[in-house]
Amino acid sequence: MIVWALLACGGSDTMPPAEPAPPLNLVEPLGPGQVRAGVVTDPAALFGGTSAEGRVGDVKMYNDRVQFIIQGVRDSSFYVSTGGTVVDADLIRQGHPGQDTIDELSPMFGLGRVLSPTNVEVTSDGATGEAVVRIIGDEAPLGLIEGALESPGFVPPLGLTLTTEYRLAADSWLLEMRSKATAGDSEVTLALGDLMIVAPEVSDVWHPGSGMETGGDDPFLWSGFQGRAGAPAVALVAEEGSPLTASGAELLTELADMAVGFGPTVELAPGESIEWVRHLGVAPDLATISDAALQLAGTPTETVSALVTAPDGPVEGARVNLLADDRPLTVALTDAEGRFTAQVPAGASVSWIVDGRGDGLFLDIPPGSGPYAPYAAPEVRAAQLDAFTDGAAGAALARGRGVATSEAPLTLQQPGTLSIQSSDGLPFAARLAPRDPGPSVDERVVLERPDGLTAAGWSRDGDLVLTAPPGTYDLTVWRGLRYSYDSQEVTLTAGQDQAVSVILTKQVDHTGWILGDPHQHAAPSGDADIPMADRLIGSAAVGLQVHFGTDHDHVADYRPLSKALGLQPTLRSVVSDEVSPPLRGHFNAYPLNPTDDANGGAWSWWGEIVADTESLVDAIQARHGNDVVLQSNHPTDNGMAELSGWSPGRVGDPDRWTDRFGAVEILNAGEHERFTDFYYDMVGRGILVAPTGVSDAHGHFSGHLGLSGTWFGIGSDDVADWSDDALIEAMRARRTIAGLGVFLACSIDPGSIVDAGTVVEVEARTADWIAVDRLHLVQDGVVIETVEGRSARFLLDPARDAYFVVIAEGDSPMSPISGRTPWAMTSAWLVDVEGDGWSAPLPPLATD
Repeated sequence: MIVWALLACGGSDTMPPAEPAPPLNLVEPLGPGQVRAGVVTDPAALFGGTSAEGRVGDVKMYNDRVQFIIQGVRDSSFYVSTGGTVVDADLIRQGHPGQDTIDELSPMFGLGRVLSPTNVEVTSDGATGEAVVRIIGDEAPLGLIEGALESPGFVPPLGLTLTTEYRLAADSWLLEMRSKATAGDSEVTLALGDLMIVAPEVSDVWHPGSGMETGGDDPFLWSGFQGRAGAPAVALVAEEGSPLTASGAELLTELADMAVGFGPTVELAPGESIEWVRHLGVAPDLATISDAALQLAGTPTETVSALVTAPDGPVEGARVNLLADDRPLTVALTDAEGRFTAQVPAGASVSWIVDGRGDGLFLDIPPGSGPYAPYAAPEVRAAQLDAFTDGAAGAALARGRGVATSEAPLTLQQPGTLSIQSSDGLPFAARLAPRDPGPSVDERVVLERPDGLTAAGWSRDGDLVLTAPPGTYDLTVWRGLRYSYDSQEVTLTAGQDQAVSVILTKQVDHTGWILGDPHQHAAPSGDADIPMADRLIGSAAVGLQVHFGTDHDHVADYRPLSKALGLQPTLRSVVSDEVSPPLRGHFNAYPLNPTDDANGGAWSWWGEIVADTESLVDAIQARHGNDVVLQSNHPTDNGMAELSGWSPGRVGDPDRWTDRFGAVEILNAGEHERFTDFYYDMVGRGILVAPTGVSDAHGHFSGHLGLSGTWFGIGSDDVADWSDDALIEAMRARRTIAGLGVFLACSIDPGSIVDAGTVVEVEARTADWIAVDRLHLVQDGVVIETVEGRSARFLLDPARDAYFVVIAEGDSPMSPISGRTPWAMTSAWLVDVEGDGWSAPLPPLATD
């Protein structure tokens, strides 16, 4: 710790108080041989990235290469809230808001036991050539484990005294992490290690020996992630003589895609200590980190280097996958001269596979923009939003250049470009499919094609440019279920641009109704692999009018980002949260108001373990208010219905049940067969809920986004008329239609209470590439009438109170966009026969 003292010479006069030392300048760039650490007082010292969450009051450590934010004594976002950990890490960048990718990085003192800090102090500011930050604290359970198991005390206290020191040297890519555990009055057995979760939307997990495939239990020198789109490589690196292993950490690795590194299990006598040293590497590529790892291990090495070229010159930003004895070793990126260099174990038989294809994903956003971090400091968020308007300095990326191997000259292809423009200037999605799929590639190391396509893209303003190798392709441009699509053959020539114009015509009249998707995910969700900006642009591109940000256990506000992207005229966003306790099912809560609390104010089920699902609802309403809509997600597929032991008419475990939800998914990712019986049982027993259709999309292509959604009856089809109040009113009135490619125009609003003898006219409306073959009238869960064709007049005339829904279905796939067949279902009409108020046709649910 830096201690300032004032020494007086002679005399007894009282000296004036010393002026406090000015805070260190943590903004200025450092040069070779320099390193610095200090408490952040200027938000300009912070940096962005998809996972950024640093704040004033945290500690920054940096040199001329890398920078880190150590969380102070405060709660943070994501699932590990305790301080004293690395929350942000990135390369030193100029002209870019940042590319932090670390969701979680936490030392563990035994499986599931973390340090809860009481003090975070800078013990060396770097003036001596090394910056040091020391964390002192108590042991605490990893709440995610105890919350997921609903088992307080599952991680028992051991009476440990814990410290962690972070040490950063000048001119180093590695942050040394030195943790110490001291036993109390009892003997303890534990293994020291780390868990690291890195944003999958901009990074690929990578293990030596297996590449992007799941690693085994063999000890390793390092394990980490290779960044995409300019994001850094990050890795856990072993200290000399102390290899890491993931063996025994299956309970953690099943929760999320992560890198886990543990040392050997040790026994400590009372008062005895154990110290554990390892490193966090951050670099432009994994080869830079693996070079340092081999040096730390004392492994004899030799240098490999080569030039990657194409007909148009040296290729910068190509991804070179090095293999030793045919096993994945590391990843290097080519520099501005097209060269790569890496250290490999001496005597190894080395080969390489050069990936110049890129990820094949294209969006019309300025170079260098993104990704956005919802929990970054306000000043950092503002800089990130500015980049979506003005662009920023970005890394050069090889795209559309194919694959080369060391068995042939390292010559990639020169790509061509395809410029697409829509006649109306509105968003659209494009899919470029190869006529010839080409040779197979090593899937351990080469990035997979997006949905089997050569390229895919999403336009926010009617213009889009794709890059691909020369060849002939099938181009499909579409804008969701409400519009026609355009399909044509295109041929790309190396070094040339091919311009095409497309016409997408609106073909579905949905007056009074707006199309939304009340269940979709992006970067805040740990299991989503799509950035927030991509999700918004993609939603608008496939014709959605309302996006719901239902990320797992996050209240992430997409609205500032939507505004920066210029999407407000076509797309609105609803602040939401998918509350996701594993043993109680998932519930969407919307609309919400974000706060400055951790995770935007989301209720933490892992920090507040409840005894029953009724208490879960109480906690959500206490946090967000009684007007919040609760939607039971995928109820019979790891949802509340399944987990509570529901069967028609009965609940097996009432502690895992509640009927206090206002909506339920009957269509999830194009599937409906397994969910409709649950909806029928609820309505039939008087639990009146609004049916919804959703994509539950976690990536760019999952969930039939743009086809599987919900129509909300708000009295307008104009997004300018959308509001949270209009949403709440429509949900309370159960004025919804769940549709897979279909809108159902009804003469009487679904969800209404009607008299016996009422006639409802229904018309299935679709674009011309979607065919509906018949309509079914369902009474109390049973089909009582079927009409072939797209329209019908149905008489609702039961002998006693009943409910009715109409289902539309088609027999032909929605080609070329989806292999699914179309389907839609209305919310239930309730027929009050006697005019004395509607009565449920079935008795209430029974409980065991």
